[in-house]
Amino acid sequence: MKLRIYTIACTVLVALGCLCACQEDFDNGPLAGDENTWVLNLEATAVQPSRSPGVDEYNENKVTSADVFFFNDADGQCIYAQTGLEPVGNELRVKLADTAVSFGNSYYIYVIANGRAYYANVNDASAVGMTIAELQDKRIQTTWKDGYKSNGEIEESLLMDGEASVTVSRETPGEISLKRAMAKVALFPTVTTEPIVENGVEYTPIVNAMSVTMVYGVQATNLAGDYEVVAEDYVTRMHRAYTQDGTKHVPFYSYPNPLNTTDRKDSYLILCVPWNMKTASGEEPVNYYYRVPITGSEDTPALLERNKYYKVNVNVSVLGSMNPREAVTLDADFIIYDWFDMNISADMNNYKYLVLEEYTSVMNNTNELRMPYVSSSALTMGETQITKVTYPNYNAKTDDASHTDTVKLDTPEAIWDAGFSLTWNDDELIFTHPVTTEDYVPYTITVKVWNEQELDATWEITQYPAIYIVGDYNPNGASNRFVYGVSSGSVYDDDKGQYDWYGNTLGGVNNPLVNATNKNLNQYTIYITSFDIAGSNYAIGDPRSSTVDNLDFLKKEFNGKTLSYYYPTRKGDVQNVIAPAFKIASSWGVVDRYSLTYETAKRRCASYQENGYPAGRWRVPTEAEIKYIVSLSDRGVIPVLFGGDYYASSGRYYDNESSPAGFHDDDGWGHSVRCVYDVWYWGNEKMSEKGGSDTQFVWGDEPMR
Repeated sequence: MKLRIYTIACTVLVALGCLCACQEDFDNGPLAGDENTWVLNLEATAVQPSRSPGVDEYNENKVTSADVFFFNDADGQCIYAQTGLEPVGNELRVKLADTAVSFGNSYYIYVIANGRAYYANVNDASAVGMTIAELQDKRIQTTWKDGYKSNGEIEESLLMDGEASVTVSRETPGEISLKRAMAKVALFPTVTTEPIVENGVEYTPIVNAMSVTMVYGVQATNLAGDYEVVAEDYVTRMHRAYTQDGTKHVPFYSYPNPLNTTDRKDSYLILCVPWNMKTASGEEPVNYYYRVPITGSEDTPALLERNKYYKVNVNVSVLGSMNPREAVTLDADFIIYDWFDMNISADMNNYKYLVLEEYTSVMNNTNELRMPYVSSSALTMGETQITKVTYPNYNAKTDDASHTDTVKLDTPEAIWDAGFSLTWNDDELIFTHPVTTEDYVPYTITVKVWNEQELDATWEITQYPAIYIVGDYNPNGASNRFVYGVSSGSVYDDDKGQYDWYGNTLGGVNNPLVNATNKNLNQYTIYITSFDIAGSNYAIGDPRSSTVDNLDFLKKEFNGKTLSYYYPTRKGDVQNVIAPAFKIASSWGVVDRYSLTYETAKRRCASYQENGYPAGRWRVPTEAEIKYIVSLSDRGVIPVLFGGDYYASSGRYYDNESSPAGFHDDDGWGHSVRCVYDVWYWGNEKMSEKGGSDTQFVWGDEPMR
């Protein structure tokens, strides 16, 4: 799961109009001659426009009413109030009282916008004597709009508030920032345009019929920021339909889902993508469902914050689940903006700006990315360019055990020759780099943008091909890898004697830097969304058993826990199945050749742990997974990992020293094993990232979700 947080330098500013700017209205408008009228300018015009401000189409900037409270200081009691004010055009006109407030003095001002539904009992008179804390402590509940309609489901207005110390001056304008009381959430899916073929059935996505549901949004809060959500405050379902081109929907709104809530629920999205199922007997649309997190998970619920815009991007290239309660979880890319707009003060008439829609972007198996920008002057040729491209080389011939170096392209000629290019027009940067079937690693691209006023911005892009590899170098395996809780020496099952060697040993826990021919200390993770091998019959799927099988003799208790919910790789019917994202054990998992039987190889993987990825989750690879890893080694993408003979889940073993290299029936002599870990299911978090220790053996198996 990738998480990135941006702060856009924009705020919703309520400009307190200066007397000179408003005097014409006094002279000619409906309040002519009334010198006690003070004008608040509510217009929100962006000095630095970006795509994160409020959207007028959804009434996100609309102010239907405002309550203005005056205080001598932030902690004191209200001395004067004007409530239920309605804007006239862009102006909110506040009557001042000479006995309470007047021009030339400073006051602490608190403004609640669009709050009349919640503050109907607070009027000009009753507000006097109240503190800001008392005003903010009131519970507020909003019944959010719901339904699949393409129109008519927008909110009439959104609750906002703001406060600041202001001098009520006839010469100098003041400013108050308004913050929205809720979070905004929008999902932007990128759905493959290529049909998917499974078991002879062709599936084509119907993007103009997609919909999305928000689960466990919050409908209650207060403006103090200390509200604790209770069960009835959660909205079980809110629905939205996408536009006909499948690009956008009316956004969701939710009040904060804060840390101080007991039994906090995870707020997440369910994406429904209809796929047209084409068989020999005809065509039929079938709904498939995907769970999309909003920064959270079942273990760590999403922390929704007020005035934040959660823009969620997700790539859909596999079939989901036909049951929404068992929706397939997708890896999402999050962008969190400060959800602000900005107003320009009357005395600001000479300004400079250069703003990109995003400063960090991800490309998933695409060749082109367009980035909207706004600039107060033209971009400069020669200075606006790609300055650096880096990517890992996992088959580097190095002197150490990492087998990895970083390739860096930092000259215009090298970048251009490698196929990376940048152009632009008046409002878009256009980055291009065609990915091919020979691209297997993510690229990191740095773009520097300059305008003629010498303002600059940096744009970081990560580009992923359809199949890519990430290496995790593990030089500390002597202390963070175990078999059955043992970190060195020989390992045996619980219920057999140590001297019953055959069928009992789980092999040795050895140091590959001392006594192994393969000294590669990388754990490689392979991510697959489509296959590029002509004539292959590989299928992406889950090769594990659907029922618990804790394997004979693996009953060892460690820290009060034993293996309880292990799901080994199936022996039959998965020879051609490859998991969509899996990790391969490094050479710290080396085992003496001929030391394992097929049964003990399975038990070794069930009890294997490395680099913070716990035991009870590793398994024997399928034949297809071994063949695919071997094909990557043959192409020079990664070093040889299967050098010798290794068991597959089928019970057969792969031998790359035979002629030709391939799979053979078990000959009873025993063979090695290299275990794999299902990143697509368990995620990529290490135990230390969850508050645990990577150097302690842990049974990490759990019931299947």
